[in-house]
Amino acid sequence: MSDAELTETALAPMLYGLDGRLRAGRERLVRELIARGYSIETLRSAHAEDRLAVLLLEDALRSSASLTARDVALDTGFDVSEVLQTWHLLGLGTVGSDEPAFDDLACEAMRTMTLTREYGLSQAARDELLVVLGRHMWQLAADLEVIVGNELGRPGDTEYELAHRYADAGRVLAPTAIPLVSAVFSAHLRERMRDIFVTAEEAEVGALRATTTMAVAFVDVVGFTSLGERVDAGELKSIATRLVAVADDIVELPVRVVKTVGDALLLMSRDPTTLVATLAAINRAAAAHPLLPAVHSGVAYGTAHVGGADIFGAPVNLASRITDLAHAGTIWAAQSVVELTAPSDLAWTPRGEHAVHGCMDPIVVFELDDGLSPSRATAP
Repeated sequence: MSDAELTETALAPMLYGLDGRLRAGRERLVRELIARGYSIETLRSAHAEDRLAVLLLEDALRSSASLTARDVALDTGFDVSEVLQTWHLLGLGTVGSDEPAFDDLACEAMRTMTLTREYGLSQAARDELLVVLGRHMWQLAADLEVIVGNELGRPGDTEYELAHRYADAGRVLAPTAIPLVSAVFSAHLRERMRDIFVTAEEAEVGALRATTTMAVAFVDVVGFTSLGERVDAGELKSIATRLVAVADDIVELPVRVVKTVGDALLLMSRDPTTLVATLAAINRAAAAHPLLPAVHSGVAYGTAHVGGADIFGAPVNLASRITDLAHAGTIWAAQSVVELTAPSDLAWTPRGEHAVHGCMDPIVVFELDDGLSPSRATAP
């Protein structure tokens, strides 16, 4: 069998089910990848994972990773095992000591870890720093690849055109992400100064408990679980994404979006009045959005643990329970929130006592009078 015949036989499983331009585009891409040195086994594996169109991008992004762990260790004075352990804690793939997988920035990163050690951070703190950094960088990379990947596609593309567009964009855009991420991180670090608090007791014991009083709220799509039985996963994701976009247009300091939990947004603020006003604005925007189902919100106030970019404790749990009670299109709150917002022009209507999981006694809840609720007799 000739080389040409062997290639045709090897290509057949990867071309099965395609015809016309799509078949021609994939065949052209696969032949180019073979010419670049990819083995048939590697291509078959990539085909099984629907990754043929991203192999050129992978090559482009890996081209700068020419250093081995041993090279990084020699340059920075660390042991090879320390370099590999650092990369493991960052959540990156396992590599061998002599496998090219690092770039010049890796050397700078290791020197940064030297500074943290010299400044007195314990090994446990340095390890935690790496784990947190890796987790958030993975999330950032995952989100960016979806945003950019969606934008780079063009109607009528074959995998060949898309693969080359991805690779070209990766070569140009990836290096520019470094100053962008650095600048945004510095700006957010400056903004975080508004949220940092240290009590006299914490100063004395030399450790942060990070507990403070905080207003907490959830904004949740009504009936999101039942929607999953009627629409596909892509539409569910679109609904959640639209809600996030609505909130992003409205939320300003001193209110922060802490995180998204499925279809729900978790928000917090030291100022309950501003938080409730923000919820009302989100409610109005959601009600006016033609592609968003109704939302409902719950607000609570109390002592919480602010752990980095997250918040934990009783007010979080209570806000979630109150959200579940709230009717479609309404904002319900615990009595403590109503009392704290009394000096403002916010108006509340009592909605009676309700048994809430986690509370020994029933709690009194109130509904914000914002004029939006279509029917306060309708269950959520």
